[in-house]
Amino acid sequence: LKAECEAAHARNKYLIKHTDGQLWPVLDQMIEAGIDGWQGIQPEIGMTLPALQQRYGGRLCFWGGVSMPALIDGAESEVEEEVRIACECAPEAGGLVIACANSVMVGVNYENYLAQLRAARRYGQKPAGPGCL
Repeated sequence: LKAECEAAHARNKYLIKHTDGQLWPVLDQMIEAGIDGWQGIQPEIGMTLPALQQRYGGRLCFWGGVSMPALIDGAESEVEEEVRIACECAPEAGGLVIACANSVMVGVNYENYLAQLRAARRYGQKPAGPGCL
């Protein structure tokens, strides 16, 4: 991974790593290798944005944060709440791309997906500067 990061950085590019799962045991190593962002944040398994922000805020761009269970079976209010929490813990200078935890999968409730987009627009701008988007 370190070689991939160095190659991207040598070309003035960012390296965004995708991986699912509970990564607390290896996330420090991924950051040390030089990743700029991580896609695949799954709050339903303990990878919550408040905890990630507390530990890695300002060092890593987070991509995700809305759980698939909420998008598939949850209420629109649940989806909105996940987006609100994610945006409120985002660093003032950005560092968060609001998205579902993985990819938009078969079974995602369309109304919940729209609720995610509306909530991202609503909560994605912090008064002191750029927020989630």
